[in-house]
Amino acid sequence: MIRAVLTRIAAIAALLITALATLTTPSTAAADPICTAQADYPYWDSPYVFADGAVWCDEDATVAIQVRLTRDGATVDSTYRECLNRNECSASTYGRNVAGNQVWCTHTFMWINGVSYPPVRACETAGWSPAAA
Repeated sequence: MIRAVLTRIAAIAALLITALATLTTPSTAAADPICTAQADYPYWDSPYVFADGAVWCDEDATVAIQVRLTRDGATVDSTYRECLNRNECSASTYGRNVAGNQVWCTHTFMWINGVSYPPVRACETAGWSPAAA
């Protein structure tokens, strides 16, 4: 009987050692790619204002991008694009210019392999002529 108890204890100890070794084994998964988002300054080509953005990565990944054009902080238009197994992805959007002086900005949002990252922004620095009637 003591032998049976010791055999069970040894079996349980072996299972615990195996489980512990599994928990402490370092992951061999590949590191996430290093990616950079860019928001270009919006530009005016009468009668529209255009916004371009791009994402570049050091290796292929599932890259998603949203480029949003804002006027005085309000969204005018946006475009979403997903690029599978690519190391770059770009998108553009546009909206009609309006009369008056506004601040136009391009916002670029990125998701890499399903993980979102903080957006980048670029805003126009010079006034434009009023929109054509």
